[in-house]
Amino acid sequence: MIPEKTASAVSTAANGSKTYRLDKENKRIMGFISGQAAMEQAVEILLTTERYAYEIYDWSFGSQLHELMGIGVREAELKAASYIQEALLVDDRVKEVRDMEVMGKRNHLSLSFSVVTKEGVLEQEWEVSSIGMENL
Repeated sequence: MIPEKTASAVSTAANGSKTYRLDKENKRIMGFISGQAAMEQAVEILLTTERYAYEIYDWSFGSQLHELMGIGVREAELKAASYIQEALLVDDRVKEVRDMEVMGKRNHLSLSFSVVTKEGVLEQEWEVSSIGMENL
């Protein structure tokens, strides 16, 4: 007899927002998270992981925001929005990136935007500078 899949088995397997919770402070994995918290962590990982730098990741994974460091402010402002969208839209839980505001000052960029996900809307504020990237 061939077992049949039930609707409950399929919906449980399709739940893609449960993931490991990364404890950055102690550099450990501490249990699981899901929903909005999982999406916040995913956005941070996608934006802080340098694209093309790690063989373990597909070339579409990560961002190129690190490339903005050291270039002119106007050029960085133009590239920042597309780099963020390219990085985040790889995740099928992300529906849209909107309300992008980029403000350049001397040696850093301030970025604010909304990420529309299957779990809700995440408001993001980031700063890119010669020191690195920081989620505010």
